[in-house]
Amino acid sequence: IHFTSENLTRATPVASRLYQKFTPKVGIAYQPTPVVSLYATYGRGFEAPVIGELRVLPGGVFGFNAELEPQVSDNFEVGARGEPLPWLAFQAAVFQQDIKDFISPFGTFPNNSFQNVGRVNQFGLELGSQVELFSRLTLGLAYTYSDFTFEEFNNGTNDFSENQLPGVPRHIFFGELRYRDGSGLYGAIELQSVTRFQVNDANTFSNPPYTVASARMGYDWDTGRFRLSPFLGVNNLSDERYSAFALINDTARRFFNPLPELSAYGGVGVTF
Repeated sequence: IHFTSENLTRATPVASRLYQKFTPKVGIAYQPTPVVSLYATYGRGFEAPVIGELRVLPGGVFGFNAELEPQVSDNFEVGARGEPLPWLAFQAAVFQQDIKDFISPFGTFPNNSFQNVGRVNQFGLELGSQVELFSRLTLGLAYTYSDFTFEEFNNGTNDFSENQLPGVPRHIFFGELRYRDGSGLYGAIELQSVTRFQVNDANTFSNPPYTVASARMGYDWDTGRFRLSPFLGVNNLSDERYSAFALINDTARRFFNPLPELSAYGGVGVTF
C-alpha cells in the first residue's frame, strides 16, 4: 500500500510512505460427527494506517504523518459449530490476538492525531445459538467476552501498560425472538445489554453500561409480479438515555455519543 501526499505550501511538498507485509494464514478443520465441525486457524495480520490517520501530525497540525507504522498481529482462533438437534444450532469460538505497534487516537476531534503506542493483547470468547421453539418461533442468543489490554504502552509521557483497551466492552449479550408464518407476516423483539467500557487510554473515564430493547414487524405480500413489504419498528422501547460509541482519547472530554431515545420508523419496500 503506497501513500503520497502533495502540499506545495510545505518546505518538502511531496511526502510518501510504502507499507507492505507478507501475511500467511493456515487452518485445519475436523468433523467428528455429521452434525458438528471443529476448526483452528492461525494468521498474520497487517493493518496499514488509513488516510484519516495519516492526515494529522502529532500535536494536531495537518500534514502527513509518515512516521506512523502499520499494526502487525498474530491471530489464533479455535471454534466449533453445528446442529446437534433438528431444532438447535450453535457456534462457539475462542480467539487470541497479539498486536504490535497498535494505532491509537489522541487529541480533539476532528484534529486528533494517531500514534503507535506498543503492544495489545486481545483475548475473546464468542458464543451463539439458534433455538426453534415452535415451527414459527425462533430464539437467537449471542454472547461476547472481550479481555483487551495494553501489554506495553509507553508514548514517552505516560505508561498505561496493563490498562484496558478503550472502546471495547467486557461483556455483550444479545437476544432476539423472531416470528414468521407462512402468510408473510413476521415480527421480532431484540434485547442488547452492554457493560461499561473505557473511553481513554488512561482508563480515567468510562462509558456507562446500558440495556436497550427494540421491536419490529412487517408483512411480505407477493402479488406474482412484484413483492410489497410494509414494515414498522420501534427502537429503545424503555426510552433509555445511553451512549453506545465514544470518541476515544478526546482531550476536550467529548467522549460520549448519545443515541436517540424512544423512536419509531416505518416504510414500504417494493421488489420486482
